[in-house]
Amino acid sequence: MCHTSFYENENQSGKVIHLLRHTIAALLLLVLAQYNSAAEQKDTVNSSGAAIYIERCALCHGNYGYGDGYIPLSLQQYPNTSLFEPKYGHELKQIVDAIRWGGSKGNMSPLSPPWKGELSDQEIQAVSQFIIKIRNNSESVRDDIDIASKNLPSSARTGRQIYLTRCKICHGENGEGDGVLSGKVINNPPPFDLTQSRQDAAYLKQIIMDGGGKLGRSSKMPAWKYELLSHEVESLVIYIRSIRQ
Repeated sequence: MCHTSFYENENQSGKVIHLLRHTIAALLLLVLAQYNSAAEQKDTVNSSGAAIYIERCALCHGNYGYGDGYIPLSLQQYPNTSLFEPKYGHELKQIVDAIRWGGSKGNMSPLSPPWKGELSDQEIQAVSQFIIKIRNNSESVRDDIDIASKNLPSSARTGRQIYLTRCKICHGENGEGDGVLSGKVINNPPPFDLTQSRQDAAYLKQIIMDGGGKLGRSSKMPAWKYELLSHEVESLVIYIRSIRQ
């Protein structure tokens, strides 16, 4: 009788342990699924926020938020557009309001337009969170922006805009090597006459990205790989090839 009771109890204990193992395994799978879902949602927010930022914000605020976009570099006395400016709101709600209603609502420049009519609430949240990520100097920001930029179209028109703000000072208005620094700061050799270039697109892309010294050319030709995004380099190459004589 005692032996029977012992084996019955042992068998019952085994069933309980077996049930507990299955329960714990199921809970672990549930937690893992929730974690993966949260990670996917976070990746979606990062990627969509980066894409919106590149399309709508970088023109003024610059690729990485330093205020060196095409518009402020082209127009004199344009207000500071750096996202790191202390007077600008740093709380998520302040950024959301500034994007939704325009800069004057968020203690930013009144020249910053309201995006409520063009961006959904979800998109405004995504780009606002991405701006906070930029301000926190997250190491992955450059990767997020570079990935987003690869999906943007390249064009000679965009390349011309980039050329005027980055290359004109040395290579001149029309690429003939007669910029304001030519023969003064940049000499021996002077800036190259791009209208005479016969290099292919791959070479032009490499020298823009890595600088002249890397390819045995002038070391005064800077590397732009940390300043220009992928689609901007592609656009610049398209433009340079379009001005050849």
